Amino acid sequence: MIGWLFSSSGRCPFCDTPVRALPWAPVWEKICPYCRDGFSPVEPPYCRRCGRAGGEALCTDCRSHPYPELIQNWSAVSYTPHTREVIRLYKYLGRERYARPMGEMMVSVAARRGRKPDVISYVPLHPSRLAERGFNQSEQLARVIGKQWGVPVVSLLVRSSPTPPQSRRSRAERLRSMEGVFDLHPSIPAEKLVALNVLLVDDVYTTGATLGACARVLAEAGCRMVRSLTFAR
Repeated sequence: MIGWLFSSSGRCPFCDTPVRALPWAPVWEKICPYCRDGFSPVEPPYCRRCGRAGGEALCTDCRSHPYPELIQNWSAVSYTPHTREVIRLYKYLGRERYARPMGEMMVSVAARRGRKPDVISYVPLHPSRLAERGFNQSEQLARVIGKQWGVPVVSLLVRSSPTPPQSRRSRAERLRSMEGVFDLHPSIPAEKLVALNVLLVDDVYTTGATLGACARVLAEAGCRMVRSLTFAR
C-alpha cells in the first residue's frame, strides 16, 4: 500500500478541485483534469523563433519580424479560451496565486529547450499601470522561474512611456507603438551586461513587439543573447 504517499489535501492551483498527487510531482500532475484539458501545451512542430505551435519551421510573421535582437521565444501553452481566462483572472482580478503554477509550467518548458541563462529579467510596467494593478505579473512569473531554476532575477529595464492597451490593435500598430518605450534601468551599468545571456519573461507573446523592443535595448547595451519565455503564445 502506497496510498499514504499521496497528498490528501492537494488542490488544483487554478480551481481548488481536490487532486491526488505526490507533493513533489511535476506541476502538470497537480492540475485537475478539467483545467489540464483547457491548456494546450506547445509541442513540436512549432516555429523555431516565436514558438507558435503547429506552424512552419519559421512562420510568416517571423520572416518579416523587425526585431532580430530577440533570438527566440519559448511558450508553455497556446492561447486557448481557457488560457485567456486564466490570464484575465490573474492580471485583472488579482488571482496572484496563479503565478506559481504558471511559472512552474513555464520553467518546465525552458529547462527542456535550452541551457540556463546568466540572468532572468522581465517586461516592466509603466509606474502608472503598476500603481493601478498593484503588481507586475511578468515580474512575479520571473521570480517563480528564477527560484525554480536557480537563476538570478534582475530588473534590467524601465518603461519610459505608457502605452494604450494592445489587445485590439493590429500587428503593425503594435509594432509601431513599442518604438522607444523601454530604456535600460538607470541602476544597471551597461558594462555589466556585456556578453550576458538574458531570458526575458512576459505572460503572453502575441506579435513579439513588446519583447522585441525590450530585446533591442538589451542587445544595444551589449547583451550577447536575448531569448524570451512566456506563459502563452
